[in-house]
Amino acid sequence: MPLEESERESADMRTRLFQAQRATWRSEVYWLAGDIDRAEQTATDALDAARRQRERGSEAWALRTIAEIAAGGSRVADAPGHYFQAMAIARELGMKPLLAHCHLGLARVLRWGLDEDGAARELAAAATLFRETSMPHSLSQLGQ
Repeated sequence: MPLEESERESADMRTRLFQAQRATWRSEVYWLAGDIDRAEQTATDALDAARRQRERGSEAWALRTIAEIAAGGSRVADAPGHYFQAMAIARELGMKPLLAHCHLGLARVLRWGLDEDGAARELAAAATLFRETSMPHSLSQLGQ
């Protein structure tokens, strides 16, 4: 393989590396800025990229972001499924901080759906994980 071709291939690989995670972060910025349509599209693109690149961790973060966007919008009913998918991957990969945030998001959705028992279980799981991961600042979110 000629040197130039090897350099091009290496540059392409660096460009693709963490592409899905960067897209997930962009979608969160759009969401926080109130550009929901762009946030949803960017998060979906991030999920597709993560699956295409077989980046399971990025896939889990993208699923969690899609769930958050759905929960905060008109597709609340879609949020739990996305949270559950993200949680399954997070458990498999040992991503406790992500798992804690998913439990917290799911608790909010369940509370809005008036499932107080389910919400309480999810809040307890989130609190345990926040403590285990030494994320005390995140414990303050539990009252929301």
